[in-house]
Amino acid sequence: MPARLSCELHAPSKNAQFLLDGSKVEVLIADVHASVKISQRFTNPLGIALDATYTFGLLANAAVCGFKMMRADGTEVEGVVKEKSEAKEEFDNAVKQGYTAALGTEETKDVFSISVGNIAANETVTVNLCYLQLLTDDEKRDQIRFVFPRTYAQRYGSAPTINAATASTVHQRFFMDIVVQQSSTIKSIACPSGHPMQLELGKPDCYSVDDSVSDSQMAKVTLSDPSASLSQDILLVITAQNLDNPRCFVEAHPSSGSDDTVALGLTFVPRFTLPDTPGGMEYIFVVDRSGSMRGESIQLVQEALVVLLRGLPSKGTKLNIISFGTRSTKFWESSQAYTQSNLEAATSHVDSMQADYGGTEIASALDTIFTSLATPLSQPVAVFLLTDGGAWDVANCVAKTKNAIAQQATKANFMRVFTVGIGNGVSTDTCDSIAVAGGGISTYVGPNEPVVGKCSRLVRAARTPPIHDLRIFWTGDNNDISSDDFEMVDNDTTEGNSISPPGTDATSATVSLFDIDAKENQDDGPSPIPPVQLLPPSPIQQAPLQPRSLFPGTRSIKVRGIVSTSDTVVEVDVPVCKLAQAQGSRFDFLHILAAKALINDRENLIHDMPSSITCSFKDNNELRDAYLKADIVRLGTKYGLSSLHTNFIAVDRRTGQTQPRGLANTPSFIRGAVPYASRGISTKKFAGKSLRSARIGVARGALSQSSPLPPGGLVEAQKTPRAPSPPSAPTVVHPKVPKNLSQPKKAKVMRFTDSRAESSNDEEDVPVAQLSKGELQHFDGGFSLTPGLLELLGVVLGIQDVRAVCAQHGLNEGVVATVLARTWLFDNGGEESLDMQEKALEWLGDQLASPETVTSVNEKLTRSISFS
Repeated sequence: MPARLSCELHAPSKNAQFLLDGSKVEVLIADVHASVKISQRFTNPLGIALDATYTFGLLANAAVCGFKMMRADGTEVEGVVKEKSEAKEEFDNAVKQGYTAALGTEETKDVFSISVGNIAANETVTVNLCYLQLLTDDEKRDQIRFVFPRTYAQRYGSAPTINAATASTVHQRFFMDIVVQQSSTIKSIACPSGHPMQLELGKPDCYSVDDSVSDSQMAKVTLSDPSASLSQDILLVITAQNLDNPRCFVEAHPSSGSDDTVALGLTFVPRFTLPDTPGGMEYIFVVDRSGSMRGESIQLVQEALVVLLRGLPSKGTKLNIISFGTRSTKFWESSQAYTQSNLEAATSHVDSMQADYGGTEIASALDTIFTSLATPLSQPVAVFLLTDGGAWDVANCVAKTKNAIAQQATKANFMRVFTVGIGNGVSTDTCDSIAVAGGGISTYVGPNEPVVGKCSRLVRAARTPPIHDLRIFWTGDNNDISSDDFEMVDNDTTEGNSISPPGTDATSATVSLFDIDAKENQDDGPSPIPPVQLLPPSPIQQAPLQPRSLFPGTRSIKVRGIVSTSDTVVEVDVPVCKLAQAQGSRFDFLHILAAKALINDRENLIHDMPSSITCSFKDNNELRDAYLKADIVRLGTKYGLSSLHTNFIAVDRRTGQTQPRGLANTPSFIRGAVPYASRGISTKKFAGKSLRSARIGVARGALSQSSPLPPGGLVEAQKTPRAPSPPSAPTVVHPKVPKNLSQPKKAKVMRFTDSRAESSNDEEDVPVAQLSKGELQHFDGGFSLTPGLLELLGVVLGIQDVRAVCAQHGLNEGVVATVLARTWLFDNGGEESLDMQEKALEWLGDQLASPETVTSVNEKLTRSISFS
């Protein structure tokens, strides 16, 4: 089994593990944003000063914005952000002089490390870290998903840095407090990861909000692992009313002066229906069957594949399945028509899958796909990659995906790549980066999580024609986001895929994006790079600078765009509201996320620099990269953010605090690899996931530091870790809102559930799941009349009695079965069953003769058939 990477502090020179005294996490979830503060205590067990490395996983593009080291005598050493080489030089010099110092480095988009030099003998050090992140969608439109990585699988291939390749899981006692605030009533809070959960509904004492916020909009959740037996990622799913409604958060920067700025963040889940691409599409499923997928992960892949396969359109569809590891194999040599027999063959193939293909060579698998397709494409193609992302060559995968789309796709015959991240320890860097490069989206499936809604939404996204020319009008009129002196440059744009801006002569009516009813040598060598002179930033800075395509049912940003296949204009108006703040939390929440989003764009070669500068970039990539680096350093140092070109640095320079170097004549090594002082982050660029919020403005001022967590809240770790136990059943709690909310004392409701006890995740309706996963619906949308179907639908009559009803009304058994199933899905299935309903109605339309309709058939059946 691969080694696991988790929160760990170790002494590389002595290969000594620091004693982990405890771990505590405080989380604030405000709408679709989360602020995470991690506090961990480590003790140097030896009698000499040691250097140490602290490596941990986090979600891709989380905005690490605060680091503080607390010495045993109570001294707080605050981390500041500096340009990478400058910070590294300062750190090395401080360590040589005997000072205790720390260096924070972004190893990859989802791996971060803190190197600490000169930890005193037998000293206990508390490390406090803060980061912000945007939350992702879950099974339903009104759900968001918070993930805290506790495991992170070591990946296949060469790691970009030594720190990223050196770590292992530490089983530790763990405690997490989460405050949740939503703009409307919280319907339920679930913990599919199975951690014991305690819930208190109402305004916590530590939280200060307007009187307009009711107790039903707030909750406090406590998660714990007191026995140190659960090592899986922590997953929390929050369901709240109107969570998918369009809205724009506004935040004025807390600094005072004439240069104050405002940050805005848009969020909504588009609801719109567009016709499928005419002529059909080809769907290719790429399945990771490497060794890291053994056990639970391959089972999750099989479950998701069954739903994806059965959700494909019944007409004009071709499909194929490619398995990969160190080799790649095709189920069919070429894609086949979507028929019942081919669906059954594909399902049988999925059921027989095992994780026996060796290493995780995703780039090679992508080569297999793209080389098998025509250039240019003969029809639109959707690629679904199901993987745990366990490979380090993310940049190679991104480059192959971008090149294939640029060379093979056209406006009419587009190609997009979607990813499904599987299991615990999944690499969000790999999955998000490939999906962004492929113009698709990513979704994630973990143990005990429902999959029907996620997979249905992914198929619906793949079927939706691309939307280009996406624009955001911040001032409420039709002014562009930048002035005439600035231009938008997006490295991801594909020649031939652009569309003219919408005009007044548009032939198609505007479609609402929120329809509540829609279901490149010179012989003498390169010239020296001229000095970089950054101009002041644009008055309005937006990230992503050029929004990517929209998909119905996925949280994103948008105001106006054009459908590539029909030139239809789609748009939406978004209301503005104030972002709530908690006592003691950062008051530049949106500004930090905005700056991180701008940094992500720059790292992906996307910028809005004026044409007076960009005109010199032609045939001079080094100059372009130098300007982008300078802009990243500006943003990182201004807002205290780690990045590809900025590091955290903290040095305790107090007089008399230098530590005797017991290892002064012995260079520090990690597993005999390279000297400790030479370690640094990779110079590779990683295309990260585009943050699904737009921001404007970045304000002046230093990083607002967060206060350390009190050491008294930590507990001593078990000296002999217990063997990890299997994941527990998911926990779900549905808060009940008290009738009288005007009395705060009575408005708090304490609910406690222990996930080790019997509990069920009622977020997924069992009949809906069985109708899809049970393979009862045929490829074309019809159902067969069977006792099993009648039992699932709750039909009281037996099979023979129902057949008699069919004969009485002269109805085909398949029609009756399909009408019953579709009617039940309409009444009970929810949004995750929309694709099943559409396929059923399409099939019924082909079967029923005029004037017979689904409604008339249903009326006949309801008079003769009763349900339990």
